[in-house]
Amino acid sequence: MAGLEKITNYLKNLDTKELYRLLGIVFGVITLLIIALIYSYYRSIGQLQQQLATTNKNRDEVRTILEKYDTVLQQQKKVDEILSQDKTFKLKDYFNNVVEALGISRLISKEAELSSADLVPNYAEIKLDVSFSEMNMKQLSDLLYKIEQNERVYTKDLKITKNLKNPTIDVSLVIATFEATQTA
Repeated sequence: MAGLEKITNYLKNLDTKELYRLLGIVFGVITLLIIALIYSYYRSIGQLQQQLATTNKNRDEVRTILEKYDTVLQQQKKVDEILSQDKTFKLKDYFNNVVEALGISRLISKEAELSSADLVPNYAEIKLDVSFSEMNMKQLSDLLYKIEQNERVYTKDLKITKNLKNPTIDVSLVIATFEATQTA
């Protein structure tokens, strides 16, 4: 209590000019504290908004990854379904049958070569590489159409070169299919 009396006595003994100067200092300090609190508040709000934006961006990325994962699972299920329909499917035999049916076996300039590569666990990609000479566009489009009719086979690579001697084209074609590999 004695400390409070000292302060009141000190304030009563101050002249007006000295009192106003002291009150100005007190109000200045209070104003600076309020400004510091407001600055701190808005700074923390800005940091929280930045963290929220980062979190939302990460959430969108995760959502996109999960959607892609679902798509991959659906495609894998469809591939498994297609592979289970004909377990004895041979790409080279299928291709030879298509070429014979279209009557273009005489246009083959490089015999069909098979190759295999493991792409993902439990699946191997079987590729067939073949070349044709002096083919016309109708024959090529018929061949590609016939290949695309079988959902198990897809066109992997196609190179078309204009034949300089004849009004025909030379074609290099790679088709492929998936095959289930044996798991140990």
